Amino acid sequence: MICPFCNKELPDGSQFCGFCGKKLSAPAPVPVPVEEVKEQAETVVEEVKTAVNEVAKTAETAANEAAETAETTVNEVAKTAETTANEVAKTAESAETKVTEEKPAEKTEEAPAENSWNFEPAGAAETAADAADTSNTAEQPAEGGAKTIDIMKLVKSKTFIICCAAVVLFIVLIAVIGNVAAANMNKSPVKGGYYAANADGGIVYFYNGKQIKGTDFSGGAGTISVSADRTCALVGDGDSLYYLSNGKCSEISDDYEGIAILSGNGKTAVYSEDDTLYAFTGGKSKSITDAEGDITGVAISPDGKTVVFSDYDDGDYNVYAWNGSKVIDLDAKMLVYSVSNGGKMIYGSASGKFAYIKNLKADSMEKLRSFDGVTDISTDHNKILFNSGSSVYYFDSSAKEEIKVSGSSFYTIAPGNYSTTLDSFNKFYGYSGNGIYKFSRKGSEFDKDKIISGVDDYILSADGKTFFIFDDDELLRISASNPDKEKTIAEDVYSFKADHACKYIYFLDEDGDLRYVSSKNNKVGDDVTKYLVNDSGVCVFVNDDGDLYCSSKGGEKKKLLSDVTSLSKVNDIFYAVSDDELYVSTNGKKFTSTGVDM
Repeated sequence: MICPFCNKELPDGSQFCGFCGKKLSAPAPVPVPVEEVKEQAETVVEEVKTAVNEVAKTAETAANEAAETAETTVNEVAKTAETTANEVAKTAESAETKVTEEKPAEKTEEAPAENSWNFEPAGAAETAADAADTSNTAEQPAEGGAKTIDIMKLVKSKTFIICCAAVVLFIVLIAVIGNVAAANMNKSPVKGGYYAANADGGIVYFYNGKQIKGTDFSGGAGTISVSADRTCALVGDGDSLYYLSNGKCSEISDDYEGIAILSGNGKTAVYSEDDTLYAFTGGKSKSITDAEGDITGVAISPDGKTVVFSDYDDGDYNVYAWNGSKVIDLDAKMLVYSVSNGGKMIYGSASGKFAYIKNLKADSMEKLRSFDGVTDISTDHNKILFNSGSSVYYFDSSAKEEIKVSGSSFYTIAPGNYSTTLDSFNKFYGYSGNGIYKFSRKGSEFDKDKIISGVDDYILSADGKTFFIFDDDELLRISASNPDKEKTIAEDVYSFKADHACKYIYFLDEDGDLRYVSSKNNKVGDDVTKYLVNDSGVCVFVNDDGDLYCSSKGGEKKKLLSDVTSLSKVNDIFYAVSDDELYVSTNGKKFTSTGVDM
């Protein structure tokens, strides 16, 4: 396979480019064409639908029984709590000279169950209204029990009642703060987005919907590397290298030689020029070293403070590291791939094998098994999943040896389907062979469980709790923690799209009608050829006549433009081409001309 960013040849199945460091998006599963589906035996389809309906009925019955049991339990707990509260009140009243009025708390919030997938808990139980609409919040049973205490020793004054009220208020505040934190944790880490427009043979860049001054590049210009939050980028235009930061453009080299990479935080760029490696940190470029041979691999830590590189000289790869002040000869023969903060771990390949160096120590390289590409790497670049033959292995700085994760390759699934990497691989999901797998690390082993089968397309909600699965012609909502809990939310589906939180879902049916997932799955548009959804629930779509419309949360459509030939979205900013002119929209409800002719 070929890297779309640097055009280097990579091993098949790679999710990262070992040359430019860019993460490669997993190929989107292609929906089965309508004609192909119709050609298949209708009798088999009917049998499958019948079986699915039976499963749905069984699941619904079980869910209802569970709900009734939960409701009964809650009621019993409530009664017990009320009785205890009354006894406490009576005891307090007898102990005090006079208590004129009590106002016990009428509502308590259930402590949210801890989410084992490293996301803060949302803590909300799924309501009937949510179930009727598009809620994907999974029910979480409460845990724990009350402790027995000596009430008579505690109840001695009004202070007891005041303290109880303070505790209740504190718990409520903690719950509110927890939910706010959860909302913030579940937001996209992507803050920016660059859009390159082909304008009359040249390239013009936009950042979050605004045109960037000084980016009137030639038609051969292209994005080389971007930061994790997409606020910074490197653009190459011939021999010139440009640094884009929060919508501002600076030329940092007029004779760069094709090697350029940006740190994860976007604060440091490393590039080659005249056989010299340079580091750009926002103000000016600083020479790192003059390479003795051809620089063939460069890696930079996420914080931009450590750079490692390989030069090819006399048939060998020689590895060096730069810690911001000096160059360290690591006395190793390895093609570098990545480096973690502080140089804690350097990963690469040596003689066709996976290799690593710890803590920038010279002559400390170790080789493991054969190396055939990288599946994924953690955000701190310390933990890695790599391919060896048809298998996937895990390794980090604390591991004594590689740990086998799977006997077959797979793609990791990030919540919200972000293209960013995961913080940890202790528990995560993967996609392989039309199935969703759950991977769990237990000491020196990984458990691999297939939790969902028959997957044509999928989205994992941003909170990591719910999968939305496109299977054949049905759209299913499935609990990630309890895969047996599934619900068919739409039928006759050809494709679907959603916001990152999966709160607003639209789908295209087999007749070409655009629909919004709700209790009625109401139709939004006819003969739709292209549609996109933002995180506010606004769907922008184009029909086969080239008319562009928008619908907010499945509401009545509104026509915005005509003769639209292109529609795209970058970080919730919509771009459309109408009558060879570029239009932009920050909310999907109104498009404004940029004045750029396409």
